[in-house]
Amino acid sequence: MGDGCLIIKEKDVKPIMDVCGELKEIYYSKNLSISIITFPPGSAAKKHFHNKMEEVYYVISGKGKIGLGNKTLKITAGDTIPIPKKVFHAATNPYSKKMKLLIITHPKFSQQDVTSSPH
Repeated sequence: MGDGCLIIKEKDVKPIMDVCGELKEIYYSKNLSISIITFPPGSAAKKHFHNKMEEVYYVISGKGKIGLGNKTLKITAGDTIPIPKKVFHAATNPYSKKMKLLIITHPKFSQQDVTSSPH
């Protein structure tokens, strides 16, 4: 593939564990990460924030809730949720079907930039 084209298959990406659960970083560069997280029914991420990274969540399928600062919002397929740096957030799936999120981070995702809530 000398033309620089690349196709990454989600099924071929090994998951890593972080505060959101099982995360698949499907693409990254020096300044950007794109990941997918699947929330099974009844699952929840740990409340956390990032000092350097800002994120954008896009709900691929399903529905759930997101705690963002002091608010809790219902989210569903097709919703886009921008998350500024230094804002506590956590997605949850209290429903009976899985929820799948696409997560874009800038700069690149780093476990060292995840600060969990003490509560």
